[in-house]
Amino acid sequence: MLDRDLHPFLSNFGFSRRDNLELEEYSAISLPSDSFSAPEILNCCNLYTFTEATDVFAYSGVVFAVLTNKMPFEKMNFYIKSKAIKSGDRPYIPEFVPEHWRNLLNQCWAQDPNKRPTFTEICDMLETDDFVNNLSDRGAFDEYKKQMEPFRPSSKKSDKSIESNRSKDDIFIGEDNQKYYKKIDDIGEGRRSIAYKIIDTRTNEILCKKVVKIQDDLTSFKNIKNAIKEFEVLHSIKHPCICRAIAINPAEPFNNVTTVSLYLEFIPRKLKDCLANKI
Repeated sequence: MLDRDLHPFLSNFGFSRRDNLELEEYSAISLPSDSFSAPEILNCCNLYTFTEATDVFAYSGVVFAVLTNKMPFEKMNFYIKSKAIKSGDRPYIPEFVPEHWRNLLNQCWAQDPNKRPTFTEICDMLETDDFVNNLSDRGAFDEYKKQMEPFRPSSKKSDKSIESNRSKDDIFIGEDNQKYYKKIDDIGEGRRSIAYKIIDTRTNEILCKKVVKIQDDLTSFKNIKNAIKEFEVLHSIKHPCICRAIAINPAEPFNNVTTVSLYLEFIPRKLKDCLANKI
């Protein structure tokens, strides 16, 4: 996304759309957020794979698209593309792509996540003479760099996955403790999930239980992956103004199949009431 000063902001690609001027107004087309997922995610979509290294891999797909005006493996369907990525195949880089950009791509989409650079290291590379000497407006680049300096990523390697929280927080719901949570009422149903009002009978705490729906294989894969990422983010933030993620059940029984459910803070307010009262 670009703001009014043309400053870029990255957002959830699951909400983005491919630009197509021939589409009629209100037409919708989808761009799956897993269009260039890291091999470790494709090999095992679980609670321990969403790290800075996987984001760097996804970033390489964005860089490739900007440099070539093509999506990575754009003529492959999801399953063939996934198989290719997991086996170590990568998109062909055209000859017109300069060597320094080629090197950056090869580092960022390395098969081994430990061999990918951090975003701080990527920033360091992008500020070298190879990348900036050919800029049409070096002054604008230096000014933008100055503006972004306070937001520059830490030099400490990041791996903020749920796995790091397991030892200090009892965040997993399984067969042993699922029996303590009792349904009180239905909250609502959306396209991707169903929400229930539940109670923890051990503490009498009221919670919201969000169960991911099982649909076709590809849709379910994306919905479950996004739900796990949602839990990881909400659980790590722990901000008083943001709904807390309490626990997760990675093996929730639902209509004779297994899915994922999130146990969230229950906020007894309706959105329209919050807006009306400026809460």
